[in-house]
Amino acid sequence: IGRLDAKMDRKKHQLHINAVYAEPEAPQDVGTGQAVAGTVEELAEFLGAKEIVYGQVQPTGWAPAFD
Repeated sequence: IGRLDAKMDRKKHQLHINAVYAEPEAPQDVGTGQAVAGTVEELAEFLGAKEIVYGQVQPTGWAPAFD
């Protein structure tokens, strides 16, 4: 459905999501964006991140879910 460019800053306990990319066939709706954002939150919890920092590149239809 998509790919992430992610980096964990273990000293600051921050998960940096530099970019979010949707595959061409992926749905571009807010519901799908919310599902992807939820998965990113699960990843952050697994890694012990206290904060998620998003970059500027996000699929237009998914962007509201990442605010």
